[in-house]
Amino acid sequence: MSTLKNQQYVGEVFVGIDVRRTSYTVVELIESEVVKKTRMPGSPERLIKYLKSNYPKAKLKTVYEAGFSGFVLHRELTEAGIENIIVNPSSIAVESKDRVKTDKIDATKMAKHLSLGLLVGKSLRTLIANLFVLPLVWQLLEEKFQQI
Repeated sequence: MSTLKNQQYVGEVFVGIDVRRTSYTVVELIESEVVKKTRMPGSPERLIKYLKSNYPKAKLKTVYEAGFSGFVLHRELTEAGIENIIVNPSSIAVESKDRVKTDKIDATKMAKHLSLGLLVGKSLRTLIANLFVLPLVWQLLEEKFQQI
């Protein structure tokens, strides 16, 4: 799909984002077709500007995996009016034959799974609990039972 057509598109655009420390790998999916794969500097502002300029009339839906980067990207996307979900990395299905793992493959899988409704985002509270609080609770319980 050409950039001109992208700017006229009014449907849903599903975007998978593989987040790295200094860059984002972005895969855009329209009507089950990958229309673009790109790598850009890891800046929420640049990503938002890129998506809004390429798809000004479309409903943007984005997804990325929870991880080291925290929730800044999520807040920036949602404040810009872009629907975003954060998923647990283990929620992305991996076939046993998939032995190669790249940022583009991960971002493509996320975009496809999002378009098919296979991903459920977690609230920030749930993600924080899963990543930080629950391991601490388990550790405290183990210590308590060892004393008994």
